[in-house]
Amino acid sequence: MKQHITPEQLNELSEKGKKELREWAWPHKSENSETSFTSRYDLDEFVMYDGEPHRNILLSIGQMIEFLDEHLVTEYGGTDLNLEIYQPQIFGDNDWFVRTKTMVDRKTGQNNEYEKEYIESELCDALWEATKSILSKE
Repeated sequence: MKQHITPEQLNELSEKGKKELREWAWPHKSENSETSFTSRYDLDEFVMYDGEPHRNILLSIGQMIEFLDEHLVTEYGGTDLNLEIYQPQIFGDNDWFVRTKTMVDRKTGQNNEYEKEYIESELCDALWEATKSILSKE
């Protein structure tokens, strides 16, 4: 099972999307330096991809679930009904389904109910499509 997005997938984002992802992953400046940031994750953690080390920005399945959980909001304030992940295995089909539902736009505060479904053979890819849809919003 694929565990992380690839550098090619990361490059599907616009520069604005990459910036928003970096701000989410490294949200706070360190007190020791104006240029270093504290991270949600260990900054020394590298992901190996095609024999090359890449910084943790290549999101894992768990990191994408965390990102989606933080970015999907319901009018009830909970998050347990906003993200569904399942693999129905109907007729031998092993595709993963990721369904997101949002009722309040976090940026505008307006009620904009929408539901989207992402279907991929790899869970990581389905989660990436859902994550990318949030990072690609203008």
